[in-house]
Amino acid sequence: NGSMTPFVGTHQGRLDGKGRISIPSQFRALLKAGSTDPSAPSTPLMMNPSNGEACIEVRSETAFNDFTAGIYELDHLSERRNDLELTYFALSVHLKIDDEGRVVIPPKLREEVGLTEKSDIAFVGRGNYFQIWDASHADTRVDLARRRTKERGDTLPGRTR
Repeated sequence: NGSMTPFVGTHQGRLDGKGRISIPSQFRALLKAGSTDPSAPSTPLMMNPSNGEACIEVRSETAFNDFTAGIYELDHLSERRNDLELTYFALSVHLKIDDEGRVVIPPKLREEVGLTEKSDIAFVGRGNYFQIWDASHADTRVDLARRRTKERGDTLPGRTR
């Protein structure tokens, strides 16, 4: 959705002993922005391990459904569809943000991407979603992306309004 305010920036955090982490206030504000009722809960969220990176991805339920919609266009019995369903649905979880702005990252997801209580955590904005990384891996990945973008001479395509 081109009209939504994007998740931007890199924000730091730490896991507590129960696997909880506080969502950055800037991201929480964006998640609540869709509600006209200030006492309403935040937008329903989905969390899944990234299929291509050593991180966890967090999207609104609507963005997650849009992201995974193409799976349903594949042949129901195909190996590709089955693999994609298991990749994106089996380890995905619905998130609830508590009154202190925290979410619990389930042990299986923490293990999948190597997050521990000792990890410095980075929340990395990616437009319509954000990622949760071990901070040292996030820095390395952002550096790689910037270097490759410069080497290729990538620019953003122009848009007419």
